Amino acid sequence: MNLIQKLQKEIFNLTGGYIATWLPDFDPFIGDFGAIARGRLLTDGNLEELGYIDAQKFIGVSSTKSFKYTSDVSISAESSGGPALGYVVTFNKEGSFIYHFQNAAHHRIENKRAFFKELAHKILTGVIPWDDSYVIVDEVFIAETSTILISKSSKGVVNIKSDGSVKEIPNFADSKLNLAFSISKGTIFDYAGQTDTRPLFHAVKPTIKPKGSVGGTRGPKPTGPSLSSFYDYAKRLVKDRDIKPTEIELYAVEDNLLEAVLTLNGRSAKFDIVFENLTPDYIMKDNLGDEEEIIAIENVLVFGD
Repeated sequence: MNLIQKLQKEIFNLTGGYIATWLPDFDPFIGDFGAIARGRLLTDGNLEELGYIDAQKFIGVSSTKSFKYTSDVSISAESSGGPALGYVVTFNKEGSFIYHFQNAAHHRIENKRAFFKELAHKILTGVIPWDDSYVIVDEVFIAETSTILISKSSKGVVNIKSDGSVKEIPNFADSKLNLAFSISKGTIFDYAGQTDTRPLFHAVKPTIKPKGSVGGTRGPKPTGPSLSSFYDYAKRLVKDRDIKPTEIELYAVEDNLLEAVLTLNGRSAKFDIVFENLTPDYIMKDNLGDEEEIIAIENVLVFGD
């Protein structure tokens, strides 16, 4: 497991299911789709930019003043016999980090039922080309300022100077403090004082399940057939023509769960589509190859009279 993979797992657990971008120049947007490969999102496109879905009409925004996440660091006030004028941050192992951001806004798909229903219908009818490996970004945090410090050394030290005396450990992304960062020991990835960053995002993977097999919206690693597998299989059943919009019906049962009915040649098959939250194990893997399917698509699409 490389450094980025280790960091991703820790941030995922600290934040309750969000994926870290780590590098300030990576900007995920709601509606981005692509593959997760060893902790990174490799974006293939954006639903809105490509004209597939008007994502803006589904988005809600809420404000969150600040976030502070740390792992295996020690922070102490620095002084020279008088009032403390800064801090000493000691990174206790390789991969220790500070992940602070200030004045953040949480952008998310608010009407998930309508958004996922439109997305699934357009994939299943061939309007949106889809790959087995794809996940979809449905939440993003946008921070006015952020500070990310990551130690590449087993012992690293960063000194942080302040304009005035300090009384408590602040958010190191707060630009009003006019903090100055300097590395005094070790190798540190220093992304202090970045502006307009997108430090966290959330993604889901659409997966087909047998009717009634989904117990909730938070599932394990996706192990059922993908929507692209469905599309290819259904086309073969009708001699390789596109599936008509009237041949697939979708009903939103929960925010992340759709019930589906496919009707071909007078016979119907019922199944579920779940937009599964990704697990840490899934994020750590290289998902650029074919998706493993525990349940074959022909065992899910069972047609009745």
